[in-house]
Amino acid sequence: MDVEIIDGIEVPVAWGLDEEAKLEYVQGQKKAQQIVVPDAEETQDDPAKTIEWLKGTGTEKVPEMVFSNYGSALEHGLSGSEEFRIETQTTDGSLRYKVVTRN
Repeated sequence: MDVEIIDGIEVPVAWGLDEEAKLEYVQGQKKAQQIVVPDAEETQDDPAKTIEWLKGTGTEKVPEMVFSNYGSALEHGLSGSEEFRIETQTTDGSLRYKVVTRN
């Protein structure tokens, strides 16, 4: 996937965002990173354990989905317009991250 890197944040080119929307997305990502980056000791086993409800920076609702890595789950949640959190699941012995939206 082609991305544009703005202030250290990857913005997918396929989204077709205008400059203002890109900056809004980057600001939202940076804010979320400040919220979600707990101490290294806390994230050793499961980074999602410390996550509370976050607010997406997008304009449309996104479906709840399960991802194999935390970064993809966070990106998906932030791309939506509603509040979300990331919950962990173990499927067939593998750790998965589910994006759950607040109704």
